Amino acid sequence: MLTQYASPGPRERHLETLLHSTLRSLILTHAHPRSLIQLTLQILRTPSAAASSAPVPQTASHLPSLPPLLHTGLLALLNGNVPLTGTATSVLVALIGGGGKGSAVVLDPTEKEVAVASSLHVFAWSSRGELVLAESEGAFEVEQWEEAAEAARKRCIGAKGGAAGDADVEMGDATGTGAVQSLDGWLRSSVAKELTDATRWRAEV
Repeated sequence: MLTQYASPGPRERHLETLLHSTLRSLILTHAHPRSLIQLTLQILRTPSAAASSAPVPQTASHLPSLPPLLHTGLLALLNGNVPLTGTATSVLVALIGGGGKGSAVVLDPTEKEVAVASSLHVFAWSSRGELVLAESEGAFEVEQWEEAAEAARKRCIGAKGGAAGDADVEMGDATGTGAVQSLDGWLRSSVAKELTDATRWRAEV
């Protein structure tokens, strides 16, 4: 269930559909026969009025909200001890520069960058290196989409992302590419910290 400070509309229903299909692909549904797993996510902030006033379609896009909602939902499932096949991380990608081959690929764009982007893309990669979500809006070439997808893969699971069927990606190098920590590394470190904090009382007894 997805809610906003205003009444939910078609935009929220579409986001619900994307989140449901992506998270469902990670849940071991056969382990929960005749069960209901319900998440309630609320959008507390939308793009500022200054960015929203820009006369481009991307300012009204729902895509910028998708990665944080997906991460929030996944962390909620992990916190609720719901058995999963693995984890997944997502990133927003903007192509800036007129939609041609010279467009710049921008990861995690700001509101101003979103407003001037020729296209927006959201990719989610599982910890096993599988593409589990790909949503795009705007004008772009196939080569640009592939470039954006590759940049998103490196941001999500690092330069040495696993292939489908492999074991979970090794995150011994917490920085992923050696310079910027991958989102998978961030997720693992966040879960590890949560587990450490949750079990700290045992050492104090």
